Amino acid sequence: MGNQLVSVENNVQEGGKVQYLFNTGTTTENIEISGTYEHVEPNKALDYSWIWHLPHQPVGNGDYKLHIRFEPAGSGSRLEVQQENFGSEEAVQPHREGWEKSLEELKTYLSGKS
Repeated sequence: MGNQLVSVENNVQEGGKVQYLFNTGTTTENIEISGTYEHVEPNKALDYSWIWHLPHQPVGNGDYKLHIRFEPAGSGSRLEVQQENFGSEEAVQPHREGWEKSLEELKTYLSGKS
């Protein structure tokens, strides 16, 4: 992929903004993800919009809803991610792969094996 995260804004409160800006390695294009927190329940739940702004990409922009849940599990926590508003079943797979990779990297980081 080669995209580099260059900016993050993450105001975790109801009505707060989330924004990620990635440099794609070209001088003409960046990728932006933005959204708004709709529900925040500390240590339990996050619900927010997740809007892809992908200029000049064949997949186009996307407007999703994310529901993140945290539950106690043994000596740790269980994290559940649900994403809504896919236009087709084909659109689900890249997101599934992205979430699986990101959550596996988070697990590695949190276990101190990074």
